[in-house]
Amino acid sequence: MTSKAAEYYAKETERVWTIVAEQPEANLYRPIRDDGWNAWQIVAHIALTSRQMLRLAQKQQQQAQTGDISPIFAPDFDVDRMNIEQVAAWEGKSFAEIRQHWDKTGVQLAEYITTLQPADLALPVEFVKKQQMTLEQLLNLISLHIRLHRNEIETGLRSLE
Repeated sequence: MTSKAAEYYAKETERVWTIVAEQPEANLYRPIRDDGWNAWQIVAHIALTSRQMLRLAQKQQQQAQTGDISPIFAPDFDVDRMNIEQVAAWEGKSFAEIRQHWDKTGVQLAEYITTLQPADLALPVEFVKKQQMTLEQLLNLISLHIRLHRNEIETGLRSLE
């Protein structure tokens, strides 16, 4: 298996959690984005979305194997609304609980990748807003998503200094 998605996931995971560990806890709950989100909300979003992206990849691989052509996203799917709702549903969870969920996703991603063949990685899949890509690109996008938000957390927390 040639996909490095699990390796990238592990590297980005450690970078995010190092940033979290180095901050005074109070800073993690102060707004750092223009929309008012704080580091806790961003970290929760990353954990939830990483799992959802993995499930999306698995579902689309299964659909390709079975010939299922059901739509992946509902016609009224709104990614921004989903992000807000998913984080609100986790309100009150500790960073330790989020980390546990996050790490479990990393294990699941690594296990899933071991089952894939090159032909699986080349399968066409769909992402939000009808973006077309391969299964491998979608799996790599999980880590890119983490990196995007890691940079956002770093920049936002620096602004608090």
